[in-house]
Amino acid sequence: MKKIKPPSRHVISFKSYFTDRLLSGKKTTTIRRERKRPIKVGDTVSIVTGMRTKNYKKLFEARVIATPTIAIHPDEVLLCALTPEGMTGKILKTEKELRELAVIDGFLDFDQMLNFFDEHYGLPFEGVLIEWVRL
Repeated sequence: MKKIKPPSRHVISFKSYFTDRLLSGKKTTTIRRERKRPIKVGDTVSIVTGMRTKNYKKLFEARVIATPTIAIHPDEVLLCALTPEGMTGKILKTEKELRELAVIDGFLDFDQMLNFFDEHYGLPFEGVLIEWVRL
């Protein structure tokens, strides 16, 4: 009989800038580079600020509900996910779609999000969008 592995536990640390948006539930996603030990749907994540500092604070725990890959370009965002039905993909191009993505990720608008990713990682950016529900 095949042994079923229980969901993994992970810690995701955020800049204190995002604390209010995280606690209010306005920020329900994070976009990160792929990890050596990837976060998967069903995993539990501890949402924290100040990791490895004296200002460390655990904000809450959450269950991961989606982990599509993401590519951020200056004029569009590509999302891809493997579902039971197969590979799905979506291109976000309209101002409304790009703004909605930016807002759920804790930014005021897509320009602010684009500037953040360009400054911290460079563009185009490729990684994973991690979406959660608070426990």
